[in-house]
Amino acid sequence: MDNKTRNALEALDTAARRIAELFAKEYYECGLDSEHIYSVGDDPIGVWSMGDEFWGFDDMVTALQYNADRETLIDWYYKMYADDNDDHTPYINLKTWLKGIHTKNLEQGDDNDN
Repeated sequence: MDNKTRNALEALDTAARRIAELFAKEYYECGLDSEHIYSVGDDPIGVWSMGDEFWGFDDMVTALQYNADRETLIDWYYKMYADDNDDHTPYINLKTWLKGIHTKNLEQGDDNDN
């Protein structure tokens, strides 16, 4: 691997860990040094385990970009990923959810299907 590539990958790793650190501090009030926070598979641009939740790197970036409040973020997470989700709830990505499109908006059109 040439130096340019190595440097770019190191910068990406550093930036990804910094995003995860900011996300952890904002939404979990702790840092990456917490025993309850780690990157799954040691892949900082993949999935992070934080407490009882698992966050994709892209969702962490979105939450920070939109300055999402914790309650809204957790509401979305459990609406989309809860064990009791009966697979009839359409998936809505975090960015769309933060723009105000929620499952109740989509479910309003389901009344005509019966």
